[in-house]
Amino acid sequence: MANDVEENPGPTIYDVVDPTKTICADFSQGNAKKFRQNAGKQCLAMSLTAIIYDHITNVNGWDSELLNDILCTGNNLYSFISNSVKKSYLLLTDVPEMVSVFYHIYHLQFGDHLQTSDGTFKIFDSHSRDLYGMPHPLGKCILASVESIEDLVIYFQSTIPRGNETPFEVKGLAVQETNFNITQIDAPTSSQSGKKHVTLESDRKYRKMKRAVENETEKQTRLENMRDYKKAKQAVESQTERQTRIENDKKYRNKKRAQETVIEKQTRLASANEYKRKRRSSSSNLGDYLNKFDILNG
Repeated sequence: MANDVEENPGPTIYDVVDPTKTICADFSQGNAKKFRQNAGKQCLAMSLTAIIYDHITNVNGWDSELLNDILCTGNNLYSFISNSVKKSYLLLTDVPEMVSVFYHIYHLQFGDHLQTSDGTFKIFDSHSRDLYGMPHPLGKCILASVESIEDLVIYFQSTIPRGNETPFEVKGLAVQETNFNITQIDAPTSSQSGKKHVTLESDRKYRKMKRAVENETEKQTRLENMRDYKKAKQAVESQTERQTRIENDKKYRNKKRAQETVIEKQTRLASANEYKRKRRSSSSNLGDYLNKFDILNG
């Protein structure tokens, strides 16, 4: 008789998530058309971006368009970190102490403390999910809500496939905006081109600040990673992409030379002459070696 009694499975995700409160983006991190080679690997960077954005605008005021912006910004952050550490799938240990997003630089500090301001937990998930947070092939990135820490545990237990031993890590994150404001005031931020200009300016200033404090080993590692990344990228470029790159490099050199001072020009020409002299010397030494080799084998 006992075997005929159905055991009470307890509350499930369908009991703890109110789908009417779930906000969806227009796509997920797995959108290959939008994110190309990054698709499906940016969850850490996108989650980090979402946490930082809550520091700017309270999560209770988010909407679908804002989730779209978070995904795109998170994808850019993923590219930056991934190229820096030369890894496709990132861990918390790969994240730098300071990151540049949304025109500002933020200092990050990980810890074990989790907190909520009003008793409600917001769950940002960049994967393909339905309104309840369950995996779905046609799903979107979502922002869901649960009312307690117990409900949060049920959510995590329900969204992981049964029998799947998925390793995960739970960490608290404290976000602090630095005094280094990198927003360019005179940039036309109302337009898309203006936003792109500000973002590029922000990235340049962040890189400059970071390089100013790096040691010699970090500098050599960075330069080596840049060379490797450049070689790998050029190895798979098409003929059109190669021609475009060469043309852009030529325009950049001409523009830079047009703005250089007399001293900078003399230094550049002296370096170029020294480089040519060393190449001629190397070619001459190689020719002498080959001539000796021919004589010995003659």
